[in-house]
Amino acid sequence: MIWSVKGSRYSLYVDGRKVLGGQGCRGSIRGKSITLGDGIDSAKFPVETLNGDIDQFKLYSRALSATEVRKLHRIEKLKTSLSPV
Repeated sequence: MIWSVKGSRYSLYVDGRKVLGGQGCRGSIRGKSITLGDGIDSAKFPVETLNGDIDQFKLYSRALSATEVRKLHRIEKLKTSLSPV
């Protein structure tokens, strides 16, 4: 899953495919707390909190393009398929 934000525009990608996008999103980093997607229409994205762990979290200083997201997905998929059992 990749969450990309540029200004107030956002895109959510799952398995390298864009599944949600729009405008009106806010986010912030304060201490050890990260807020992503504040202000998104809850009818389109009903989950407000995550109750669990996040694995392989990466934070970039800019929004990623759809092409970059697809490339990252292919790289991660290849790494997973090559992992020893």
